[in-house]
Amino acid sequence: MDLFINKYLTLKRAEVLLWVFISIYVSCFSVISFLKFNSFAYGDYDLAYFDQIVWNICHGSLYSSILGMVFLGVHVQTIWFVIAPIYFVLPHPMTLLILQSLALGVAAYPLYLLTKQILGHKWGLLVSFMYLVYPAVGYINIFELHSTAFLPFFMFSMIYFFHKKRFTLFMFFLFLAVFCQENIALAALSMGFYAACKRRGLKWVLVPVFAVGIYFFVCLKIVMPYFNNDTIQFSALYNHLGNSPFQIIANICKHPLLTAQFMIVPHKSIYLMKLFGPLSFISLFSPLWLLAAFPLFAQHLLSSRVTQVMINFHYTAEVIPFIFVAFVFGIKNFLRFKLINQYRFYFGIFLLLVLLLFTYVLGPHFRLPGMATSDFRKNDSDRLKEAFLKKIPPAAPVVATFEFLSRLTHRHELYSFHHHYTGYYTLSSRPYRLPDTVRYALLDFNDRLTFGSFYSPQGYKNTQELLSRGKWGVVDVEDSTVLFRKDAQDTIPLYKVLLLEPNPSHMASAVVDKQIKFLGFDLNERTAQSLQMTFYWESLQETSSDLNVFIDFIDENGRVVYQVLRPICYRIYPTNAWKPGQWMAEEIYLSLPSYLAPGRYSLEMGFFDCRTMKVYFVNSQDPLGRVFISELVINAYKN
Repeated sequence: MDLFINKYLTLKRAEVLLWVFISIYVSCFSVISFLKFNSFAYGDYDLAYFDQIVWNICHGSLYSSILGMVFLGVHVQTIWFVIAPIYFVLPHPMTLLILQSLALGVAAYPLYLLTKQILGHKWGLLVSFMYLVYPAVGYINIFELHSTAFLPFFMFSMIYFFHKKRFTLFMFFLFLAVFCQENIALAALSMGFYAACKRRGLKWVLVPVFAVGIYFFVCLKIVMPYFNNDTIQFSALYNHLGNSPFQIIANICKHPLLTAQFMIVPHKSIYLMKLFGPLSFISLFSPLWLLAAFPLFAQHLLSSRVTQVMINFHYTAEVIPFIFVAFVFGIKNFLRFKLINQYRFYFGIFLLLVLLLFTYVLGPHFRLPGMATSDFRKNDSDRLKEAFLKKIPPAAPVVATFEFLSRLTHRHELYSFHHHYTGYYTLSSRPYRLPDTVRYALLDFNDRLTFGSFYSPQGYKNTQELLSRGKWGVVDVEDSTVLFRKDAQDTIPLYKVLLLEPNPSHMASAVVDKQIKFLGFDLNERTAQSLQMTFYWESLQETSSDLNVFIDFIDENGRVVYQVLRPICYRIYPTNAWKPGQWMAEEIYLSLPSYLAPGRYSLEMGFFDCRTMKVYFVNSQDPLGRVFISELVINAYKN
């Protein structure tokens, strides 16, 4: 096999194979990005934030309404000015997502050139292929959009031209890398010191250090403070180390052992294992390159934000170039051993198999077919969301929950509802107030991130405060998604506090934890596509539980074929706000999925606390404690 590889894997064939691998990577991840976008699966604000930034640049503005400041106050990511001309021609979020896939994929080429120069073209092909199937690279691609996704291409190119002694191109790519985000300057500065270690001329040492150093100083001390105005407080991520940068550095120097212990706690050790393990820890045998990335590693390992030490997010893009360059030089060091050099073919196969095992267990690559056919497959719920969006005028100021944001970016006023719901800006102690200019509110009260990571037991008060400003009316509602418009007639009710005890047409008596009682329901309207009911509730005593319900559609074979999760009273008036003795009438608007086959279905409802996910067993005869609601015959309504 070794002889076969040596004979047939020529330099030309290796490069053709590499571009085939790159093309497959870019195509697959571009398709996945499209499917994810099309199915409303971008569930954070990153894609929307950056898309609005580039759209605003094309329209002469640097302001981000989502974060409430000029975007340079958050991070100095001047790379968006470079990308803006392309976006001006093709103004769509998919343009940026495809560019992200392209940048991550094509980064394999300068890595190949670098490896070929050091180890030969066969190793170059192997290492560049390993980069393309490296778990963390795949996750960068499918998690939202970030400027740092362009880093691997710029950094690999920079290091390649450093070794080719092409100073102008080296500096060109160095600054493109720094333009991706200001903190990359910390790693770029190390190139000057690396040049000194390699005994390069003074220009290789002094120009990077002074040029990047000045840029970093201007970003950190002038640009960011001026535009941020202490709105987003990144220092809060390091408050456990001190209350100021000087105090943080002093405490690290005074307590190096405690600092080291904090950096290698179990979940951070697992993070490091997931970074270095796929490459068989070979990168550790070229520590000089890892030292160059130490400021970036420290920034993540010392942070209290857990997502910074997970490979599922974009933060790894900052360190991946150094890990792979260290991997290349680590292989070079290993090949100095006579035995390994003699069996270098099997050594390469071993490295590839280890990577594929890690990727199979940890990475997204082998799950792409499942994502395409299941996770990111467009469904009836997505079509309903598109119908909601069509009811919002193109330039209207709007606030929305996360999954809608990336579809609403081409406007000057777009706001993320989680800021209003929590009452604060992102990473800030500064109170947030939604501008009165907002005309539309598109809210999914089941949004996982808003009412999960940002959940607040008192957040409903901020929702009530918003709806009390002006005359907000419901334009449309389906399931847990509601479209509000200011100054609209409120003809579609959501809930009502009753003055008299209700008399439901379908009586029930389900007591949840001795605190909330389900009294029954009215069946108001039933069509082939929807089911409209009124649920009646009674508050027996005050509760700290935020009760939600799940409604199961059970077919004649006893299988749950469809499930609806619902917050009671749309989180506008949750159960933890109810007063003892109150009666509630809640309007339910259920959309029925098109895949429900004709037949008879039993509707059963269970109860859980959305904060603790504790399920309350109301019916001892049911394994999930559910109560029977009604039977539903579907075939009578099918066309």
